Amino acid sequence: MSRVTVSIRSFNYPEFYVRHKNGEGWMDKHDHSDLFKKDGSWRIVPGLADPHAISFESVNYPGYFLRHKDALVFAHQNDGSDLFRKDATFWSRPGLAHHESNSFESYNYPGWFIRHQDARLKMSNTAADGPELLRKDATFAVCQSLQHS
Repeated sequence: MSRVTVSIRSFNYPEFYVRHKNGEGWMDKHDHSDLFKKDGSWRIVPGLADPHAISFESVNYPGYFLRHKDALVFAHQNDGSDLFRKDATFWSRPGLAHHESNSFESYNYPGWFIRHQDARLKMSNTAADGPELLRKDATFAVCQSLQHS
């Protein structure tokens, strides 16, 4: 898989995008600033733990990847550990709320998906959390990088 630069928009709050802020994963409303465009742009690269999956590398902090830790999502520097590689690898699935969108399932915690809740990105188990809201919160549109807008 070649490296593609994208932005990731919320399905149920389409003016909100995945971004990193102080090393944490957030959904924030696009404010059109240069910093937001950089913080909200990601390279989709072959999964660090499995090249058939994907990882999200920060555009403005190369070597930093979205990863889950303690059920929250962070943008951390790759420390080269096996655990980091697994925590930063996701399966791209058809959107849980809309099949033409995307949902991102944890590589090492099957059934756990990236979702937003109160603007914070976290991991939730589809079987344990509320079905309709979770499906919407865990569905995203992968779109052209904000850096190109």
